[in-house]
Parts: sequence; structure tokens; C-alpha cells
Amino acid sequence: AGKYVWKTYKQVYDEVLQIGSALRSSGAKP
Repeated sequence: AGKYVWKTYKQVYDEVLQIGSALRSSGAKP
């Protein structure tokens, strides 16, 4: 169960990074 939870958490983290990169590339500013 531990590995499954960690992998799922990492996938969510990677998606957050991708969304952040997409926002920056589209010119959005924080």
C-alpha cells in the first residue's frame, strides 16, 4: 500500500508542476 500511495502522490505532484509550467508558458503571472 505504501508504494501505491507514494506513486499516486508523486503523480499528483508531477501534474501540479506541469500545470505551473503551462501557466508560466502562457504568460500568467502569480
